[in-house]
Amino acid sequence: MHIPTCQHIKADGVACGSPALRGQPFCYFHNEWRTRSPRRPVPRPKHPPAICVTTRHDIQHALNHVLRGLLAGYIGPHRAALALNAIQLASTNLGRDLIRP
Repeated sequence: MHIPTCQHIKADGVACGSPALRGQPFCYFHNEWRTRSPRRPVPRPKHPPAICVTTRHDIQHALNHVLRGLLAGYIGPHRAALALNAIQLASTNLGRDLIRP
């Protein structure tokens, strides 16, 4: 007898392996995990803060800010990609300024 297993793939690339719920692709845990709503709403800032990137510390701060916004859901993937490209450009320009005598 074949018992279907959970189709969830973990971060390390390994499948969950637990028995799937009848008629569902996931086990009880992953089915609940995918369907439950967040327990508390994420506060969204009224106006996103301006980020001035002039040092390496500022670049790390900007990266942290964008990634937190993306993971919290108040920055969309497209906007995050644009911000990360701008941060990369700032990082490249900063590196050039540090190399010059």
